[in-house]
Amino acid sequence: MSHKPHRTDRASAPPSTDRLHRDSSLQSEGNFTIPVPEFSHPSSSATGHPLQPGTLDQNSAVPSVSLAILLNQLHVAIKNDQLRLERAAAAVSSARVTIQLEIDTRDVLARETQKAQAGRDEAKKELDRARAFHESVQQCCTQAGASAAATQTLAPLEAEVQYRTRDLEGCEARVQNVKARLQEKEDILKDLRTSLAEAEKVVEEALSRVQRAELKARSRHLAEGISRLLELAAQLRPNNTR
Repeated sequence: MSHKPHRTDRASAPPSTDRLHRDSSLQSEGNFTIPVPEFSHPSSSATGHPLQPGTLDQNSAVPSVSLAILLNQLHVAIKNDQLRLERAAAAVSSARVTIQLEIDTRDVLARETQKAQAGRDEAKKELDRARAFHESVQQCCTQAGASAAATQTLAPLEAEVQYRTRDLEGCEARVQNVKARLQEKEDILKDLRTSLAEAEKVVEEALSRVQRAELKARSRHLAEGISRLLELAAQLRPNNTR
């Protein structure tokens, strides 16, 4: 009975010397090449050229030029509105400080007015007392008859009445002066409050513009993201099913 030559299994066959040499050289150098499959883009199906990995079609660049320009304009508008908002806020802060200073000055003038009025009232009382005493002494002298003693007694009393009268007039002048200054401060405060209200209105308008511009920019960024996702989805979409 003849024996057929035993066939050696290909899987159990020892590798060739060339293959061993090639594999050992790759391991020694640390270079392991992994093949990357080529994906075809829908827009390139007509030409039949595959889309290289990591590349985009120039006709579908994301974001588009118009969208990028619009976003840049929005950022510039936001920056300008923010600068205007900062200037308006600084004006409001300065107006508030000025108003506080004027209020403090007005309060000081109000206290001075109260003091001047109190001094005027006291001077008026002194004048009334001096007049009453002068009238009483004059009446006594009239009853006693005109004499040198009566005249000497009335002379200092008349001088005191004149002094008290001048003192009262000076107090009245001081009261009127402080009242005029107080009224001037009230007018200044009124104008400052009007300016403050206008400045606060400018701040509110600037803040509203900034918020609207930021919202618009966020919307544009969202549109950019959606456009990018659509482009990526179009790139990853397989060719028409067979």
